[in-house]
Amino acid sequence: MNAVDGPDKFRRYRDRQKARGLKEVRRWVYDLEAPGFRDRLAAEIARINGADDTSDLDGFLDAAWADLDDVARTAERTADQPGRDR
Repeated sequence: MNAVDGPDKFRRYRDRQKARGLKEVRRWVYDLEAPGFRDRLAAEIARINGADDTSDLDGFLDAAWADLDDVARTAERTADQPGRDR
């Protein structure tokens, strides 16, 4: 693929996907191979496993799940609205 074909090729691909009813979503995720990631992960796991009182963690997780549930319900409601531009 040369430099001229690249952007046009991806535009056509995105156009085909949109025509299929799909929407492009970008997500940033942790790079498992990044320097220091495994050490940081091990430290976080040790901190959680070593905690005597997990009520703070339990509260955080409960709030996070409730927040995700609210986001999902809002997305469902807005997706069902007539005339909504997707």
